Amino acid sequence: MRPAKPCSADGVRPRGFDIGHAAFRHLLSDTLTMTSTVSTRSRNIFFYWFPLILYCALIHLQSRQPSPDSVVELPFMDKLLHFAAYALMGVLFFRALRTLRLKSSHHFLIILSILFASLYGIGDEVHQYFVPWRTADLFDGIADILGSICGVYLYQLRATPKQPPHPSG
Repeated sequence: MRPAKPCSADGVRPRGFDIGHAAFRHLLSDTLTMTSTVSTRSRNIFFYWFPLILYCALIHLQSRQPSPDSVVELPFMDKLLHFAAYALMGVLFFRALRTLRLKSSHHFLIILSILFASLYGIGDEVHQYFVPWRTADLFDGIADILGSICGVYLYQLRATPKQPPHPSG
């Protein structure tokens, strides 16, 4: 097999003139990496973001309905339900936000998760103020905030790998 003739007078072939085996492997590797990135992105959306979006939509739809009459009448049951609902929302925000590039800043993720879940809860209370058969309640908003704090904190304790203690010496 004859080598390719150079195109310039100084004997240097232009870049990309002869695509060799190594260049082809590199191109194939880039294509596979891009495909892998797309599938990872799809998986992240489906397993981490979709549950959060669905949960937010369900809370919004529920807050547009009249208050349920069939809830067991226990003292502060409404506040416990708010606390639990927003604890779960805080966890869902934390899981979803960990898929983003800011996952290296663990404390920032915790703060954002609590902030977003709390703001959603406050926004939901404001929304209920304008729904004819619902009322906004400051203590529901406080239960939402406390629930998001507790949910995110407990989840991140479980989800964060334990660091071995440093030897003192």
